[in-house]
Amino acid sequence: MSSLSSPSKPSLPPPRRLGLGAVGAVLFLAATAILASGVQPTPRFSLERHWHEFAPFALVGGILMAGACALVRSRYRVPFGVASIVLLAVAALAHPVCVLIPKAERPSFETVIPLRERALRGEPFCRFGDDWYQCKSFISRAFFF
Repeated sequence: MSSLSSPSKPSLPPPRRLGLGAVGAVLFLAATAILASGVQPTPRFSLERHWHEFAPFALVGGILMAGACALVRSRYRVPFGVASIVLLAVAALAHPVCVLIPKAERPSFETVIPLRERALRGEPFCRFGDDWYQCKSFISRAFFF
């Protein structure tokens, strides 16, 4: 007696599990977008208040990333966790710290090239309203100048 057996089909994950994984991926992307908005220069990220202002971005991003890690399949948890830690660390080190350039000191920054041109060239100068700020990453401010 021979039994004819068909090749076994790979088992597909249940639709609910796929849905949870998709929600986890969306949470991860939302956290990435929140952290990206936290590294945009703004005068709120002053030298005295930079961690106080950046903390909500990091907290919400971390919570969303933890939720993403919990919802994805177990084989993806480690890569999602590592990516979460790396993104949080990069955002924490790259968030800008903006220092106001007083009007009295502005001519010393514009000896050869105006601040507007220097900003267009990619130098770390930003204009908010009528004031100019020098916005550098936290890591640059903390360890270099």
